[in-house]
Order: sequence, then C-alpha cells, then structure tokens
Amino acid sequence: MPVRTPRPRQNQGRPNFKRPGRKIPRLIGARRPGPPLRTRGPRPFIKAVEQTDAPGLPPPTLTATLPEWYVYWWLEKRRNLKPGLDFEFQSSLLGGRQELGGLVLDFFLPNFFNGLAINVQGYHWHRESTSQRADDLSDKLRLIALGYTVVYCLEDDLLRSLDGTMQQAMRGIQLYPDTV
Repeated sequence: MPVRTPRPRQNQGRPNFKRPGRKIPRLIGARRPGPPLRTRGPRPFIKAVEQTDAPGLPPPTLTATLPEWYVYWWLEKRRNLKPGLDFEFQSSLLGGRQELGGLVLDFFLPNFFNGLAINVQGYHWHRESTSQRADDLSDKLRLIALGYTVVYCLEDDLLRSLDGTMQQAMRGIQLYPDTV
C-alpha cells in the first residue's frame, strides 16, 4: 500500500511574502501590586490562615436557629459558661408554653444583673408584622417589671459581628434601643 504524503498548502491566489515594516510590539499592561514575580532562594512555605474558632453548624441534639446557636456557642466557648448551670437555653418563665401568659426566653443568665435575658430577634419570627413586634414589646415590659435586664440581639448583627454584639449584650446594652 503506498504511503500518502500530505500535499503542500496552496496560497489560493495570494503571494507568499512577509509584510514590510517593523513588527508592532505587544502592549503590556501595568503590573498590579503584589509579590515579586521571581524570588531568589527557596520560597517560604505559606500556610493558609484557617479560622478554627468559628461556631460551625449546631449539633443534632440541639434544636436552635443559626443565630441562637451562635449565641449558645459564644456563651459556652468564649465565656466558658456551663449550659444548665450558668445559663439556660429556651428558659420558661411564668409557666412558659404550658400556661397562658407564660414567657420563653432564648437565653437566661441568672447570675448577671439579677437576671439577664437575651432574646435573639430573627427577621422571620419577630420583624415581619407589627403584631409580632407588639407581642415582643409586651414581653419585654413584663420582664422589666419582674426586675430582669432584657437585651434583644438582631440576627444580622450576630451573624456579622458575633463578638461585638455579645460583649455589648453581656453588659446589658442593647445595640438598637428602638428594636423592641
């Protein structure tokens, strides 16, 4: 069987010559600031900074929203408070959910300010309607009448700046006085 050799490419009517004149230099953009392109010697080992001190996801045994879990984690890990001893999660007052007029606090710290109540205000459950805000306001007034310090923490603040929001809450300072 004969071996076929490729045919040379035809110019299709165009002459085969180089264009006269200089070659146009390629435009090079300005170099952005950053590490040098070349380094001499061995390159240093650069380890990516990993944030290991973050809440992550709640354990399956705890039924909580994500902002409530952040507060729970912060109280347990950062302040070294023991759940059930130093603070109560979903604490019932005045009968809780069992009696009419009962209250359920997200977090109750009995050793702070003769009782510190921290409630997490999520947008869906506490901000969508004026009736929900009115219920939260009446609950707040009842807790103040009982002598407790009440702080409402907004969901956005907890997810954005957990440390700053919780440090203010532990001092009994509410970031937005108009919240409830």
